[in-house]
Amino acid sequence: MFFVQSVLPQSLIGKIIVSSLPVHVLGTGAVLGVLACYKKRGAWLESLWLRASTGRIRPMLWHTLREVAWVFPLVLFITGTLSYLMKQFGYEPEANPLVEMVAGSGSLMVWITVFVVATIMAPLAEEIQFRTVLYEALGSKMKPWAAAFITATVFAATHRVPVQIPGLLILGLVLQRVREREESLWASIFLHAAYNFIILCLCALSLWLT
Repeated sequence: MFFVQSVLPQSLIGKIIVSSLPVHVLGTGAVLGVLACYKKRGAWLESLWLRASTGRIRPMLWHTLREVAWVFPLVLFITGTLSYLMKQFGYEPEANPLVEMVAGSGSLMVWITVFVVATIMAPLAEEIQFRTVLYEALGSKMKPWAAAFITATVFAATHRVPVQIPGLLILGLVLQRVREREESLWASIFLHAAYNFIILCLCALSLWLT
């Protein structure tokens, strides 16, 4: 990481990229590197649940959009309620680092960088690592519901924003259910990307109104 930090410019964009490297780039790169050793051509796609028949793509996306319609307001309500209660007891909730970076900058390049990280890199990397690799590893040792709960808990905790952990735990469970129901990781990737996209849109709207 020291090498990466020395190469990238010490700008806001550089900080955003560096903050996303450990989990998103290096972790996913390690997973894909191991799977690339499979002898059977294309076997890594099945291993990651990234196979999806053409005829199922449209209904899969439609079902995923319906999940977004209820899970986003629920997560927002849980996080907002906890934030309000913490303030009542004298604690100031920690804000999302990426949202803070965007809010403090009017640069178009910063917005584009955050958009790429939040809607492409993060959903793809985190869904591979959590919904497939970690879940499958845990699932071989315990019941599916326990593996899903632990995976969702780790997913929520890695975002390092305490007030968001309960809501992200719920999101993690829904993402796992979507992957299982649709039998494709693309469904949870799309749901994750849509969730992050809505967050960015609300952030942009809030900044525009103020």
